[in-house]
Amino acid sequence: MSGTNDDSLARVRSLLGEVALERLAAAQVTVVGLGAVGSFAAEALARSGVGRLRLIDFDHVEPTNINRQLYALNSTVGQTKTQVAVNRIRDIAPACRVEAVETRINNENALSLLTPRPGVVIDAIDSVCDKVALVCACLSQRIPVVSSMGAARRRDPLAVRSGGIEEATGCPLAKNVKRGLRKAGFDPLAASNWLHCIFSVEPAAAMTSAGDGGCGPSAMGSLVCVTGVFGLVAASEALRLLLEAQSAPNAGI
Repeated sequence: MSGTNDDSLARVRSLLGEVALERLAAAQVTVVGLGAVGSFAAEALARSGVGRLRLIDFDHVEPTNINRQLYALNSTVGQTKTQVAVNRIRDIAPACRVEAVETRINNENALSLLTPRPGVVIDAIDSVCDKVALVCACLSQRIPVVSSMGAARRRDPLAVRSGGIEEATGCPLAKNVKRGLRKAGFDPLAASNWLHCIFSVEPAAAMTSAGDGGCGPSAMGSLVCVTGVFGLVAASEALRLLLEAQSAPNAGI
């Protein structure tokens, strides 16, 4: 990414310094899932000077996304989330090399989607099976992954935390991910050297189908005040990892 003296990054340079900005400009991050969490994460990375982004999602914008997803507007309903994301990021950061991959990640394609090797992966996937496939692929390649746990059914943005998956107690999604990791042969505790989780310490509210607006009885309520914070904290963690560029130990992986 050229043009690190661009005025659009002046405040980033003022806070982090020129060397850090150059490191971010040379970095690549892969964001998987461009919904309520991933859309905020991807845009935060672009606005912070990350030089290359690979954005992966298979879905289209729907009216029910508008309450919480950055790319969901009345004008974008029906468009692919990847293309909306690319258009926005090119408008925000023209020098950022952004690539859209319209696919659903799974056990068969996860490794190929991590080529070329990114510096960090942000996992903003809802599906447990797909999430476990991505995390396992990252762990097998020693690629740091920032994984969002459950953001739905929470109201308090101040309850969002970052840490190891073992710290995400009381989160049903984290419980299922840990089960999937163990089934795949990974120790969740040892995996925390590479797996960094974003989670809420607020207990999840009870599910309700009242006023679901056509989402269906299994749809989980959510607020952008919380899901957006999940995405911004995930981006912040990714930036930290890129700038520290530490080599984590290999024990247990």
